[in-house]
Amino acid sequence: MQVNVQRQKAHSGTTPMQARSDALVAALNEVIAVNAIRFKYGGFSTVDIINCEDSSINCVPGKAFFTINLRHPSGESLDAMEQTI
Repeated sequence: MQVNVQRQKAHSGTTPMQARSDALVAALNEVIAVNAIRFKYGGFSTVDIINCEDSSINCVPGKAFFTINLRHPSGESLDAMEQTI
């Protein structure tokens, strides 16, 4: 499963913290949610790749990408995990 997160790219030196919409922070919150879903259903989850597009040291990322690998011995539970995500 591939997940693309889009927010607002901005300059890190001039954009106030309360005005930022950081794609990487949003993606990491989603990764934490994936882990919670794994526990809820007793399955397995792995986030394999995390990447920011057009990233630089002085830029709030506007786009992030990550992949999720889900496993469960029960097809029904695996479907439920995917639906929840």
